[in-house]
Amino acid sequence: MTNRALGSKKWKDLRLRVLARDGRICYICGGEATQVDHITPRVKGGDMWDMDNLAAICARCNQRKGDRVFLGGQSTPPIVTGK
Repeated sequence: MTNRALGSKKWKDLRLRVLARDGRICYICGGEATQVDHITPRVKGGDMWDMDNLAAICARCNQRKGDRVFLGGQSTPPIVTGK
């Protein structure tokens, strides 16, 4: 997948769905998430469009994570309660 796909309407819509699903909570630190992370990075074979491979993340954690796989390759987005 190219970076061009990241600018597509399909990606923007999916990004908003993931942020809403995860309550805009970073799955690593619990802070405010403004980005979406590929849990298994695209460069390591992660599916770009699979909701199970996506999670809300803050900019700091996303930068620090880089292209490493987090959570052992398993997607477990945060559970938001009280909403």
